Amino acid sequence: MKIRVILFLIFSFYSCKEVQKENEELIINKEFVTDNDNKTSRGSDVVINTDRPVNNLNQLEGETLSGWLKLGLSEKKILNELGDGVIMGKQEYSQVDGEYYQSWDYEEKGISLVMRVDAQESEKFVAEIKLTYPCNMTTSHGIRIGSSEEEVYNQYKGNISKEDSNKEVVVIGSIYEGVFFILKESKVTGIIIGSMAE
Repeated sequence: MKIRVILFLIFSFYSCKEVQKENEELIINKEFVTDNDNKTSRGSDVVINTDRPVNNLNQLEGETLSGWLKLGLSEKKILNELGDGVIMGKQEYSQVDGEYYQSWDYEEKGISLVMRVDAQESEKFVAEIKLTYPCNMTTSHGIRIGSSEEEVYNQYKGNISKEDSNKEVVVIGSIYEGVFFILKESKVTGIIIGSMAE
């Protein structure tokens, strides 16, 4: 609940300031490269021009938790890996994108997911990931709950949004699509992969 309050306050603050600059350059992580057509490929650090928010999952496909959990995974894969004990919320319609979403909470594992519902196939796919204590999953750069702020900055340097980051959150990418490290007393208390903006 505290994380949701913090995120609401952060979002309220950032919605009042300009987030996207024209012809802003963004450095993409070594593990994946996204071009302006949103195609992904492996390669070294590349600077690309982004003049609009990205509204798909492609840009974050390279960020994987403990080698398997990532955006876009099917409900079948989630159930196979995490098993029973999930608390499923009611499917809710989003007026922002016209899609249906459902919350999946594995409270004892510290994992919360937002699943996007494919109306045509009735399948669900991971649209957002939230980790809190006692989850011990690590990002593709080795950051987990309890990591220090300094470790986050060292591991993600070059990909941090200086405009959107502060002492309470480090934003990798942008608030439209990114990885968010929630901080308390310079320690990571939450990790979110997805979006802070609607």
